[in-house]
Amino acid sequence: MFHRIPFLAVIAVATLLTIPAMGQSLNGEWTVASGTMDGQTVPANALTSMKLTINSANFSAVSGSLTSSGTLGANSLASPAQLVFTIDNGADSGNKVNAIYKFNNGELTITFSKGGSFPSGFDSTAENKCLQLVYRQGGTTGGSTAATNPGQQPNAVDANVGAGEGGGGAASVFK
Repeated sequence: MFHRIPFLAVIAVATLLTIPAMGQSLNGEWTVASGTMDGQTVPANALTSMKLTINSANFSAVSGSLTSSGTLGANSLASPAQLVFTIDNGADSGNKVNAIYKFNNGELTITFSKGGSFPSGFDSTAENKCLQLVYRQGGTTGGSTAATNPGQQPNAVDANVGAGEGGGGAASVFK
């Protein structure tokens, strides 16, 4: 009986990754429509090079010349729903980034913590030092109106959330 518990725990974790939140799915390729870091609007030219791809429990993120990839854990039952990005390759390799997410009108909002805990809300201020990015599925970055496909399931993330000053993406905000 006890040897079955780990297997059931694995099934429970896998289920959390495949349950679409509010009829939406994290799976797919996401481009950045807007962003705020430390309470300041991220310049549009910095957003054009940012992309997040999610494929089940894996992600890939691009920001300028930086690329990161790794595994993704999701807890859609938490309030707000939570994500844990474990970066295995590229910029910030070896780090874990906690985030919260929500869907609204076909957009995916992710608020990333620069500290060890999950963000307490969907805002980015000088005090909380969070990075908030609003994504749209498919299309182009920085103002696309591409439709979201709610039938897709969890994702591979193409999101290097570390855009540097001036849009070059030269340095990660998580280092």
